Amino acid sequence: MTATEPTSIQGSKRWIVALVLLAIASATLAVAVQRNVFPYYSGDRDEPVYRYQAQMLEDGLLTIPRSQEAFFRPWLSGPHGDHLVMAFEPVWPAVLAMSDATTNTMLPALALAAAAAVAGMYAFAVELFRDRRVAIISAALLAFSPFALLLSGTYLNYTFGLALGVWCAAATIRAVQCRSVAAGLSAGLLLGVLFFTRPYDAILVSIPLGLFVLSSRMPRREFMRLARWAFFGIVPLLALALVYNAIIDGSLLRFPTTVQSGGWSRFGWGVRALAPDMPRLNYSFFGALKALGRNSAATPTWIVGSYLSLGIAGLGGLVVFRRAPRLFMFLVAMTLVFPLGYLAWWASSLTSAGAFTGLGPHYYLPATVPLSLLVAVGFRDLATRTRPVLVVAMLLLLVVVTGFFVRPKLDEQRYVSEVSRKYSSAVFNATARQRGRLIVINERAPYPYVMLKNGLLANRPRLDSRVLFAIDRGAKNIDLLRSRPSRRAFRVVRTLTSGAPLSSIHPALIPQHARTAPQISLATTIVNTDGSNVVTAYARFAHIRRAFVLDRSSTKGDRYRVTWIFRPGYLHLSVDRQRPRRVHYPLVGPTADDPAPRSGAAPRIGLVVGAAFGTRTSSRDPNRAELRYYARTNHQAVELLTGAEFWTRLGPPYQAWLPITVDRSIRVHIKP
Repeated sequence: MTATEPTSIQGSKRWIVALVLLAIASATLAVAVQRNVFPYYSGDRDEPVYRYQAQMLEDGLLTIPRSQEAFFRPWLSGPHGDHLVMAFEPVWPAVLAMSDATTNTMLPALALAAAAAVAGMYAFAVELFRDRRVAIISAALLAFSPFALLLSGTYLNYTFGLALGVWCAAATIRAVQCRSVAAGLSAGLLLGVLFFTRPYDAILVSIPLGLFVLSSRMPRREFMRLARWAFFGIVPLLALALVYNAIIDGSLLRFPTTVQSGGWSRFGWGVRALAPDMPRLNYSFFGALKALGRNSAATPTWIVGSYLSLGIAGLGGLVVFRRAPRLFMFLVAMTLVFPLGYLAWWASSLTSAGAFTGLGPHYYLPATVPLSLLVAVGFRDLATRTRPVLVVAMLLLLVVVTGFFVRPKLDEQRYVSEVSRKYSSAVFNATARQRGRLIVINERAPYPYVMLKNGLLANRPRLDSRVLFAIDRGAKNIDLLRSRPSRRAFRVVRTLTSGAPLSSIHPALIPQHARTAPQISLATTIVNTDGSNVVTAYARFAHIRRAFVLDRSSTKGDRYRVTWIFRPGYLHLSVDRQRPRRVHYPLVGPTADDPAPRSGAAPRIGLVVGAAFGTRTSSRDPNRAELRYYARTNHQAVELLTGAEFWTRLGPPYQAWLPITVDRSIRVHIKP
């Protein structure tokens, strides 16, 4: 049953040429988008994880040792037994790995997925409508839609899943209409691969296809014959996926995402999270409906012509309904199944925040297939009724409307890319200036994962790179340095030169050395740089807090040399040439390291050495300069990492902590 009149189903060379050119353009654009829009990854933090899993496969690994959990745990990994499980199924990472192994880059995999999706769109439309004009228009609409263009330029598996799904749909329609055994077998194979790639998408794809097959009224004998061959196609892949689950995750029906998240990321409503130590979301049915509304409202902005194309799709739907009501219902089911199906997936509420920009409601990407088909049918119907000049004008209008909605999307991606570029470039440039093998401890963060803050700061799975990026574990970093004594250690901290604008805050590397001794002396020089009357030296470690007024009539440029004595259970100050009066200095202003630590987060800074500059001793919020060290003690010795963070507290009217270098205000020389 067809919706339009056939236009030579035999297929002339011009349609094949047009399709080839369109596929080449789509593949080229995928690479161009990756190189120019997402060279430093998109804002989706899943993207570097796919590359990491591809590198695991290249190294012959399906999991990584749990020994990496302490300092090198990658984002979206979770413990199971004696290993760490990654969140994603291995098929798309395997494609990326094969591309990298054969061409020394993963970009051809992105190009292949984009081209396959466009070709599959064409094949599906031909099988469904027997109209090659509609097929080439719908393929072009998919190829140049903002959705496909942006997602095909990422390492995410959405475009690859779309290609599998649309080719599966094309094979299914051909099997039904032509009673083709080969098509039935192919449909089963493709659905099996899709299940091993995106299990839930495979279930959703099979719903409208199953309804189409059941409504075809095939003779029972033909139906059973095709179903048998489709079964033969899907069973090996389905079995492989379930065996993979059993080996990696410990259960046939337990998928990697569930294991990685500790059971917090699953279908249905309730409290959900990406990982046990990440923020939790109470995902209610009402919240799901809100996410559905926002994601659905944004979806048209991700297709060519945006909301204008919805009107054309409505016309196309009317044309299809008049000629083939069953086909119309099939396309409606294909359009609705993904938005409605993802009501039960809590992460759809996360995509709603960036539904109109960012990467959009990317779970709905397969819905662009039936939408493109309906727009193509409507556009062709309009083209047959209007003059060519009006057709050209309509095309130009669609392009203008598309550009209007694409601009804010690209602006956001440029911003994300620029932030990532500045940060990662600063770190990479700093490591390039260092010789030998390095450990770089990432900037202190609430969550213990490598690749979470910046996906480019990642390790090879076997930890054999010249530069290893590690999680900041506070004073436990001492254990990391001792476990890899052959590597020089650095720590990433934010820094701002005094007097520079806030926009110039940048990451810098501070050398780290572990010192252990029964007692450590911190020879401190304090300089009055702002002309305050009262200068106070203070220090704190755990529950021990000490503060001493050094001078009540200080002037700008005065210097004070003091020494802090630090040993287990003891923190004291000695001062050159004067005996200070000890005071109970309140130090109540907020500090940058005082928030309550989350589960698994790096502990607070161990030892703080600082100076306060105020107009009176009773001032509760003076200007301050601090050096913050990771330190710990046992019954016999003090352990300290020498590389400190610099922080400056600006008093009223600013009242803010900033990572300003405080060398001019306070300097410390450590003497074990």
